[in-house]
Amino acid sequence: MSGLGGLALGLFLLFIACGILWATQFMGRRAFNQFRLRKRGVRIQGECLGYVSMRDGSRVVVKYQPPGGEIHKVTLDAWEGMLPAIGSPVALTYLPTSPHVADKWPIRFFGIRAAFAFVFVPLLAWFGLGFAVTGTLLVFTTFF
Repeated sequence: MSGLGGLALGLFLLFIACGILWATQFMGRRAFNQFRLRKRGVRIQGECLGYVSMRDGSRVVVKYQPPGGEIHKVTLDAWEGMLPAIGSPVALTYLPTSPHVADKWPIRFFGIRAAFAFVFVPLLAWFGLGFAVTGTLLVFTTFF
C-alpha cells in the first residue's frame, strides 16, 4: 500500500490509538476506583463546601476527615436530584488505604460508561475516519 492509501491507513491507526489511550487513562482509572470503593470502601460523613459549575452541570465540593487522618476535599460529579445545601452533611465512601479516593454513597458502577469508552468511541472514530478518507479519495479521484 503506498501513496494516499498508506497515509490514510496511518492516520486512521494513529486516531484509533489516541482514542484507546484516552479511554484507558481516563475511564479505566475511574472504573478501577469505583470498583475498589464498592469492594473496600468505608462510609463516612462529609460536609458540602460549595459548587463548581462545569459544561455538563454542577459538581459538589465536599470535605471529609477520616478517623485519625487529615482533611480531604473531593469534587463529586453526576449528582442526581437536588444539590445539597452548603454546610449540610453528605454521605461518602472512601478507601482507608488511599483516603484521597472518595465518592458519594451509594457507589454507582462506572463499568457501562467505561465499556462505552473502550468499545463505542473507537468504533465511532473508525467509522467517522473511514467516511472522511472515502470522501477525500472520492473527491481526489473525481476532480484531480
